[in-house]
Amino acid sequence: MLEQRARRGRAFYLRYIGPFLILWLLSLYHYSASNPSSAKSITANYIVIRKPLTNELSSVEATAQVDRDIERFLKRWNIPAASVAIVRDERLVYAKGFGYTDETQQQLTDPNHLFRIASASKLVTAAAVMRLADEGKLNLDHKVFGNTGYLQPNEYGEAWQQRVYDITVRHLLEHTSGFSWRTLGDPAFNVKKVASALEVPLPISRKQLIRWQIRQHLPYRPGTRYNYSNVGYMMLHEVVAEVSGMTYEEYVQRHVLKPAGIRGMRLGKNLVEDRHDDEVTYLDHEGAPWRQSVTGADTLMPRQYGGTDIELLGGAGGWIASAEDLARLVVAIDGMPGMPDILSLEGIQEMTRKGQSRYALGWKGARGNRWWRTGSLSGTNALIYRLDERTTYVCIINRSHWNGYRFNRTLQGQMLKSVNTISEWPTHDLFRLEKLVAIEPYATPSTKGFLR
Repeated sequence: MLEQRARRGRAFYLRYIGPFLILWLLSLYHYSASNPSSAKSITANYIVIRKPLTNELSSVEATAQVDRDIERFLKRWNIPAASVAIVRDERLVYAKGFGYTDETQQQLTDPNHLFRIASASKLVTAAAVMRLADEGKLNLDHKVFGNTGYLQPNEYGEAWQQRVYDITVRHLLEHTSGFSWRTLGDPAFNVKKVASALEVPLPISRKQLIRWQIRQHLPYRPGTRYNYSNVGYMMLHEVVAEVSGMTYEEYVQRHVLKPAGIRGMRLGKNLVEDRHDDEVTYLDHEGAPWRQSVTGADTLMPRQYGGTDIELLGGAGGWIASAEDLARLVVAIDGMPGMPDILSLEGIQEMTRKGQSRYALGWKGARGNRWWRTGSLSGTNALIYRLDERTTYVCIINRSHWNGYRFNRTLQGQMLKSVNTISEWPTHDLFRLEKLVAIEPYATPSTKGFLR
């Protein structure tokens, strides 16, 4: 009799309860896969549920002065929204959004909202290149162009000057490739000129831009002179794709962002109607000129929407992120023991060149343990600043200033001043807002459930 009841119990469980729980688990998996920002991931043994960040979690007395400072700063410079994060000893102690996400002032900004990060995207691309090097798939001193290079002539064309074939991945990373915007201008912001020279319609592709660039005069011998180059990092975008066999974004998501615990970042779009969910809107400074549309339309458009080809910039300036996302990236490539790193210690040291300022890879500069990365485009400024081994801060805003990239110095001054008001650091860690729910597979009739 007992055996018969046990068999009936197992049959009922397998027929009704089991399928329901399986479908429920599958729905969680589907939701996680289709919603990276949902912050749910499933492994074979447990579900990790990351609780969403809220402004209230950082509303503590220790950082109250930071709140007041940032609010005054935004009001002074007429900045609608900002995303701010502060890390102390590998712990996220502060993450807040300020202002409203758009001009309608219907939605307050929170720590999860996404902002364009402009040239701070170069740090993401450099991390992807170093990850490929760690995996043994790429050599920093390998040639980029030519029959043995990563970017083959049948796809990217033949160079006009022989010394273009001497450009290595390292040269692109450290801005010593020989390209100079001072002599030819920056083609990333003059796409009409490139399209006209190639006799192709707008919008142009990265491959088309690269084909045009390597047919131009190369002012300096590769490896001999520093010249900041957006095109160099657009070439690295293509190198990551060619070497990995994936799209650039797919490789970065799988091998850089996901291992670092970052789920919200993605490549941005050109037009306001195409902006991503949870992305803020952008404003240029008062009196800013409009540009010819990069879409091919015969019209002028605001520089932040249609006047700049964000999608073309890609790995040189196209990512969108929250301050918390960028803080996670820093602690994943800093060589410190508090959080797991996604790169080897040798790779991290290579990126910072053991503190040599000018030739840091991905970082704008590095002096000792102080590393920094900035970004600016029409409608945005971004600052990532690792002050020392203990303290890092990030700030992103959604309005550009007439002073352009130089406004990042003002941003840096304000953030340093605000961080220095913290006399007693919070003890919490907002990186670890996670709850583990164990999953047990069905084993015996005595099993009480899959979850507990």
